[in-house]
Amino acid sequence: MIKSTLYCLECREYVPLHLRDNHPCPSDKIAAVDKEMTGIVDRLYDMGITPTCAVWTATKQSDDEIEYLLTVQIEIESQVCQPVLGDLPTGWEYHWEKDASDKIKLNSIAYEEIWYDFGFDGESLQGRINELIKDFEGFLDTRDCDAVQALMLLSYW
Repeated sequence: MIKSTLYCLECREYVPLHLRDNHPCPSDKIAAVDKEMTGIVDRLYDMGITPTCAVWTATKQSDDEIEYLLTVQIEIESQVCQPVLGDLPTGWEYHWEKDASDKIKLNSIAYEEIWYDFGFDGESLQGRINELIKDFEGFLDTRDCDAVQALMLLSYW
């Protein structure tokens, strides 16, 4: 099931696939984003970090539909070469890769956990995903946009 949609980081509007070529903003400002993730991509973009994709998945790990692998992943345009957000919250990790010139650059920021759906008092899969996303948005709200942009500028190569 595909749940992501095209989202313009510049004008902060969803872009229907059939209208992508006619959208007035540059095509490199359009990302594939799950609607729940727009708060995260907006915050990152405001800091000068350009997400290209932001999605979550829940993969059933057992036949009894109780155990799930939850993944939240934000792919980043490779302009970041330092952990500019500082230490990430527990469970979140930076993922790095080498570019063509052997420089290490940020590829993505991701979270992964095994979650058990025991059906307790209103606890749900969608609720857990929303909680993870809101918690990371809260973390991003503690970052100073100007400081992150300055750090990126100083570490740019």
